Amino acid sequence: VLEYLEGGSLLDHMGTPWSPAEAIRIGVALASALEAVHAEGWIHRDLKPSNILLTSSGSPKLADFGLAVLVGELQNEAEAREGTPAYMAPEQLQGRWREIGPAVDQYALGLVLGELLNEGRRPNLGDLQGRQNRPTNELTTVGRVMSGEGARTQLQSLIAKCLRPLPQDRFRSMSELHDCLSSIISYI
Repeated sequence: VLEYLEGGSLLDHMGTPWSPAEAIRIGVALASALEAVHAEGWIHRDLKPSNILLTSSGSPKLADFGLAVLVGELQNEAEAREGTPAYMAPEQLQGRWREIGPAVDQYALGLVLGELLNEGRRPNLGDLQGRQNRPTNELTTVGRVMSGEGARTQLQSLIAKCLRPLPQDRFRSMSELHDCLSSIISYI
């Protein structure tokens, strides 16, 4: 018997605008869930809006672990390419099975967060990639957040880092991503 989640899937709610605060709240919860999955040595490999179910209060729950695999257990390119192509990291799409690790879930989470900010449309990778080297300091960040532009700007920068083409250029862990999301929401 499984828990009934009356909120449907996140996919059901993608066409409506999400505020940065709502998107960050979803991101924090998902990063926390994925952090626990990764701590046990697993990677989900198929994170997408239809695999994120919502409670009646809007809390997300990670679902469909049918493609989950232990880190290091993949044996070939075909196994590496399992998943939903629209949400796959480059290393997964290209079948680079030795590189498949927690960073693929981070990439997919970045895409999901980008869709939340863009009313269900995939984020423009070109626009986000251009933000990754923009220098910031704590005062600049606080100023942006307080002005109302900040949460969206900081979230877009975080998403850009999740979507970097090379796994080693993304966050070091889901825990680090979780902490960054939590720090953004603390300013809102």
